[in-house]
Amino acid sequence: QFLPGLLREGDTPELFGLVAPRPLLLELGTQDGTSPELYAADVYRGIRRAYAMAGAEERLDIDIFARGHRFNGRKAFPFLDRWLAPDAR
Repeated sequence: QFLPGLLREGDTPELFGLVAPRPLLLELGTQDGTSPELYAADVYRGIRRAYAMAGAEERLDIDIFARGHRFNGRKAFPFLDRWLAPDAR
């Protein structure tokens, strides 16, 4: 997460945007002290722009939940089922 010189290349929206057009699910705990909700919402908008430019908006999703820095999984398993199914390609 903290690689020397990385910010010269881009911040979170630019780096996550490189995943497009591949499916990407982000999880955001609103009580996560490492990624405040306001910052994370702004970052998500930037990632969403990258997915829109790639014509892959339907392949990006976010799960916002009222917890801290942890795996939630509420959307993760259906998301994986959708995009890893043999007919998803």
